[in-house]
Amino acid sequence: MAAQSKPAAAGRKQLRALAVASGGFYLTFAAWGLMENLISTYYQRLGYYSMSLVYFGIGPGALVAPAVIAKYGARRSMALACSTYTLYAIAHNLMEFGIGTAGQLLLPAGALVGFTCSTLWTSLGIYTKNLSRAYDVELGKDSETDGSLGFVRGI
Repeated sequence: MAAQSKPAAAGRKQLRALAVASGGFYLTFAAWGLMENLISTYYQRLGYYSMSLVYFGIGPGALVAPAVIAKYGARRSMALACSTYTLYAIAHNLMEFGIGTAGQLLLPAGALVGFTCSTLWTSLGIYTKNLSRAYDVELGKDSETDGSLGFVRGI
């Protein structure tokens, strides 16, 4: 009877961590999609420039992403990169309340989001790979032939 409970309990820590990461990404990018639409519709030209800086910043950010992830680890890098999306929303709200201008707040925040976006997506790939390997070790599977990476990435 104890042998049956072990497989059911095995890997729960990794699955819980995967669920937290998936939920965090869902909430972050649901809010980001709304913010993108709001900024580009409400501000028009300013929204265009802000979104351009976001997508332009991805290239240079990709050059430093490996160093950031090596220094802080995948999980901390994801948290750090996700926090810039919050800063972008704060910059928008401050601008709405008349505190600062777009050049002071929204455009630099857009550039920062773009710069850290590469770190976010790279660290997510590393984090899911690490979770998959830990899950396989816990279940006694061979990661190369019988691994769960496809299952983990599919979530």
